[in-house]
Amino acid sequence: MNTEHFLFAPGRTPPDIAERLTKATLTVLAQDSVKDRVRQPGYLPIAGGPDAVKERIVKNVPFFKELVAKANIPQTQ
Repeated sequence: MNTEHFLFAPGRTPPDIAERLTKATLTVLAQDSVKDRVRQPGYLPIAGGPDAVKERIVKNVPFFKELVAKANIPQTQ
């Protein structure tokens, strides 16, 4: 299983709070014991800040939009 998880915060989160959350998360994810625990069930730990999350979303949204359309998955409003 290769699943990625990202830390999200509400859009109006003050930048200093978002930065603190990012730094704390990256610090924890850098620990070998945490990496091992994340890998055990099959996840791939990838640590990155807000720019990495934004880049991944920009890349993945078109892919999944096309996938949903091809699979004829009903859209919700």
